[in-house]
Amino acid sequence: MPTQLNSQPVLTTALAHRSIRKFAAEPVAPEQLTAVLEAGRAASSSSFMQCIHIIRVTDPAVRELLYQIAAQQEYVRLAPEFLVFCIDYTKHRRLVPDVQTDYTEAMLLGAVDAGITAQNVLLAAESLGLGGVYIGS
Repeated sequence: MPTQLNSQPVLTTALAHRSIRKFAAEPVAPEQLTAVLEAGRAASSSSFMQCIHIIRVTDPAVRELLYQIAAQQEYVRLAPEFLVFCIDYTKHRRLVPDVQTDYTEAMLLGAVDAGITAQNVLLAAESLGLGGVYIGS
């Protein structure tokens, strides 16, 4: 992770949290994006399963589809970055084809891990002076 970034202390950042729904037109600096994604990668994982993937959506056509799915929330189109946090047991199935991932506990573990990962990403972004909002659609 780049060491040149100025970030706020974690408590200052966490206590100042606000959901941001209006975004500047300027792109997120590559080193900032790398840092926030690394913060997500470093998140705690239930049972060390690491079943989360973060998908960075850059294609305007895909964003348009997500905009339609997400109750036409305009910031899906307008945010400089749009990240989707997914539960994904694909790598587990590749390593152990008969692994049991189709049960409720696996889904719950994945959902918790997705939330932890997303929180790490947003907290890191906010510590760098960026803003964000979760989409609940």
